[in-house]
Amino acid sequence: MRIFLIGAGQVGFAVVEALHHDHEITVLDTEPSRLAALAERYDVATVEGDGTSRRDLAAAGVQNADLVIACTSRDEVNLVAGMFARREARGATTVIRTSNVEYVELWRVGQLDVDFVVCSELETAHAISRIIGVPAARQTDIFAEGQVQIVEFDVEEGASEDVL
Repeated sequence: MRIFLIGAGQVGFAVVEALHHDHEITVLDTEPSRLAALAERYDVATVEGDGTSRRDLAAAGVQNADLVIACTSRDEVNLVAGMFARREARGATTVIRTSNVEYVELWRVGQLDVDFVVCSELETAHAISRIIGVPAARQTDIFAEGQVQIVEFDVEEGASEDVL
């Protein structure tokens, strides 16, 4: 898959770390030092440019992407970049990162022209509620719109079945 990533900060680094083995990734950022650090560590294409510039997006090849992820630290940049990318990269899936819950609500009612919105504040709140819900769990994941929960526990060797 051809992934176009806007933002080479902490989240961008984490996305590249998770996906670089199996995908062709291009990263666009305004900060040359961040791009250099990424290129030094991973086999990714890096382009200096602004995600809110349609010219920079096109010059960097966003039109060839299958997936566009806007994950800078600025919500407005991610929003504009995601919407521009959706127009330039027809058929690509667009994902934006936000910390503003209002943008999530606008997306839910079809007011934002992107495919997915990930809200770091809501994700943190959900993670905390999962931990509180099953405090002894090592990890929990919820699927099927909250209908299914998978819980991972550490069980000591020799523990009785009553513990389970």
